[in-house]
Amino acid sequence: MTTATKKFASHSLFGIMTLALIARAMAQPPLSFAPEPPNITLGSPQLPDKTVQDKVLLLLKAIEGDRYADFAAAITDDFKAALPPETFKSMKQSLARRLQKGYDLSYMGDLKKLGYTTYVWKIVFRDQKFDANGTNEVMVTITIKDAHEPGPNPNKVGGFYLD
Repeated sequence: MTTATKKFASHSLFGIMTLALIARAMAQPPLSFAPEPPNITLGSPQLPDKTVQDKVLLLLKAIEGDRYADFAAAITDDFKAALPPETFKSMKQSLARRLQKGYDLSYMGDLKKLGYTTYVWKIVFRDQKFDANGTNEVMVTITIKDAHEPGPNPNKVGGFYLD
């Protein structure tokens, strides 16, 4: 067998195997759900209450204006211990200029868990500059301790994450 014939045979075999795999995949039954498919819905048709909106805006304004004291006043003691002023400055350096140029904030939904509610927001920067990931959007999660939960720091922010 010549080299060209071997090459043709191997490509033909690959093509036949690929077609066989496609045919086999098409013969598989479609995905099934037990007992029925899940409902897909909008995360939340309405904004959270005004105090939650004010908290996320306060935190973003504190970052924008380099005001650690304002940020620290809104967070739990444990979160303060985990976020010293130096870490806050680092966060501020990466976001403040973009926040100062304007942004839009969209509420995406929330999750209640273990005495806290986590609210998910999307920031779209108005500067139209794209970061290293090719986006001008950032996801923000803010976790607030529920007021009815026992212990210190009710209604304080227990977590704030930007992605």
